[in-house]
Amino acid sequence: MFTRVCNYSRYVMSQVNRETRKFMHKYDVTLDVCISLVLSQSKVICPQSQEENESIDVCKDDKVTNYLNWRDVQEKLHAKLVGVRKWDVCSNNILDYDMLNLEVPTLLVVGSLIKFGVKVLIYNGNQDFVIPLTGSR
Repeated sequence: MFTRVCNYSRYVMSQVNRETRKFMHKYDVTLDVCISLVLSQSKVICPQSQEENESIDVCKDDKVTNYLNWRDVQEKLHAKLVGVRKWDVCSNNILDYDMLNLEVPTLLVVGSLIKFGVKVLIYNGNQDFVIPLTGSR
C-alpha cells in the first residue's frame, strides 16, 4: 500500500475526504447538509431553534434532482439520458477528480489553450470543494 515514506499523508487526506464529504455541502462548505432524518428529529425535539436556520433550504438540491429525474419532466425538457441511469448535479461520473491531484498547477494547460486561441474562463472557489482553489493560482 505505501511505496514511499511521504505518501502516507496523501492516503490520510484521501480517507479524511471520503469520510467528511457526506457532512458538507459541496457547493458551499459553510452551509448545513441535508440529513433529513436528523433534521426532522431535531425539529420535534427543539422546534424553536430551527426557525432561525429555515431561511436556507439545504435540501433544495435533493428536491430539484428528484424533480428533474421524473420521466414526464425529462420528456418536456427533451432530455435524453443516454448512458446515464439518473440525472444528478455535477455527477461524479463526469467530474471525477483525483483528489490527490487537486494542487497540480493548471498554468501550463491554460497557457497552451490560450496559445491555440481557445477562450478560457478560470474559475475557482474558496467556499466549495467542487472547483479546486489551489491549482489555479
